Amino acid sequence: MNTRAELEQVTQKAFSSTAYRSVDDEWIVVGRYCRCAYLGSDQWNVWICNPADLVSGLSQRKVRAIAARIADLLPLQGGFKELTGEGAYPSMSTADLLRSAPLLGIKKRRTANPEAVRRILDLNRSEA
Repeated sequence: MNTRAELEQVTQKAFSSTAYRSVDDEWIVVGRYCRCAYLGSDQWNVWICNPADLVSGLSQRKVRAIAARIADLLPLQGGFKELTGEGAYPSMSTADLLRSAPLLGIKKRRTANPEAVRRILDLNRSEA
C-alpha cells in the first residue's frame, strides 16, 4: 500500500496537492480523465476514465483521442487496452506519466513567480 509521501517522492512533487487522493484506503493520483495507481519499480497502472462518475465513464471518442495523443507523444511498450467508456495502460513509467500528465488532466503544482518573490522580499526588507 502506498502513502501520499511515497507518491509525492516518486513524482518529485510535480502534481498539485489535490491530485493525490485516498480512494478505498489506497493513495492514487487522480486527474480529470484518469486514475493512476503506483505499482512499484517505477511503474504505474493508468486507467483512463471519468473519476467524478465512474458509472457513466467517458465517451469512446474521448478515450480514443486521449490514447492517440499519448501514442503520438510516447513510444509505450506496455500497450493500451480499450474498454467501453474507459481504457487502461497496464504499465507506464514515471517519466512517461509525467510527460503525459497534461493529456490525462492531472494538475501541475503551482510555482511562485521569481519576480513576485523578489518584490515580496523587497517589501519585507523595507518594512524592517
